[in-house]
Amino acid sequence: MQKLTGGYGCDVYMEATGHPAAVPQGLYMLRKAGVFVEYSVMREPVTVDWTIIGDSKELDIRGAHLGPTAGRPRSG
Repeated sequence: MQKLTGGYGCDVYMEATGHPAAVPQGLYMLRKAGVFVEYSVMREPVTVDWTIIGDSKELDIRGAHLGPTAGRPRSG
């Protein structure tokens, strides 16, 4: 990705594989101030170097998951 973008990195990385290796891979592929979206469900814990997120790149981390109640209005 760095080569394709002239060293810049991608703007948004959406992780939807559920494979633990995809998380650090995405963090390294992102540009500074990029957006990381975690959309899958991990079956095991994932450990990453938090300095990449806050100190080095100041990334925006978002979580999303399409569950059985997604998009339905809340009752009550």
